[in-house]
Amino acid sequence: MEYNSITSLKENGFKELTNLRKLNLKDNRIKTIENGTFAGLASLNELNLANNDIINMTTIFTGLESVAVINVEGNQIVDLPPPDIPIMRMLTQLNLAKNSLKTVNGNSFLSFPRLETLNLSSNAIDNIEMGAFRGLDKLESLDLSNCAIGNIQKGLLSSLHELRFLDLSINHLAVFQTGVFSGLPELRKLNISRNQITSYEKTGIFPLHSLHILDLSYNSLEDLDYKLLVSHLPSLSYIGLKNNPWPCYLKKEMEELFVHDNLVFDLGKIDLKEKCNDTRSKVVEPVVQEPIIMDEPKPSSSSHDYALYIFIVLGLIAIIILFVMQMRNRRDIKNIIGRYNVAETHLISHNMDENY
Repeated sequence: MEYNSITSLKENGFKELTNLRKLNLKDNRIKTIENGTFAGLASLNELNLANNDIINMTTIFTGLESVAVINVEGNQIVDLPPPDIPIMRMLTQLNLAKNSLKTVNGNSFLSFPRLETLNLSSNAIDNIEMGAFRGLDKLESLDLSNCAIGNIQKGLLSSLHELRFLDLSINHLAVFQTGVFSGLPELRKLNISRNQITSYEKTGIFPLHSLHILDLSYNSLEDLDYKLLVSHLPSLSYIGLKNNPWPCYLKKEMEELFVHDNLVFDLGKIDLKEKCNDTRSKVVEPVVQEPIIMDEPKPSSSSHDYALYIFIVLGLIAIIILFVMQMRNRRDIKNIIGRYNVAETHLISHNMDENY
């Protein structure tokens, strides 16, 4: 029934097709799907409604409890189904690419507990609420490429314990933070190419042990702590780094390290006409002009010198006093000796007079 001009689907329109396993309605003009349209399709395994004009997909799920694959790519869907729709216990693949989604609300996929593949690419998604992927315990592949995502909140993906493939290419991410993905123990391939990434930040405690493929191509990286990156990704076997504005010396350094570690890498084509330094430039410390400070008047001596000066003066005074005292003592001694000599002279003279 594909490639027709069907515009609407009526209630119980397929009620008699109880053994139908695949229904292909792609490339029509379907805009309206009445509630109960797919009632009776108990054996249906795959439903393809791609490239139509569907705006609201809430009524699609009624009566499709056994379906495993639903494709609504290329419609005009603006909202995800509410969490109160019937539980789709058998649904493993849901393709919502190329629609008009802008927000992924919390608990949007609680009704799909066995979903393994979810494609939300080529939407205008710029807001993903916390808890948006809650309940997707079996999800292995998530495609969010070609959206308008500028930030991935830490913890947003932490419930996706079985996720193996994550595509965030062609978005508006500016920083590659490993902590955003550290809650994904089974992640094998991460594509964040064609963003606006200018820096890499190692955040989070746990390394990405299972990551084999990392694509950082077509970003705005000018520098990269590649040793830290590789140490945080112990199982990495391929890294795409082409079409980043790398300096020549960094390309050379990374190439040597990656070859040594047997890591497959893509740094892009080497421009033989490119002129740049082959080695890392030495960091020149900027000369800081210190402000000129006028010397303030300072005391002639420090406190230590002043104490020494006082000590010397006191010492000199003590010496002078001792000198003066000694001079007085000598003078007194001379006076005593002089008086003694005079007395002795008088005594001798008196004795001589008596003899005569």
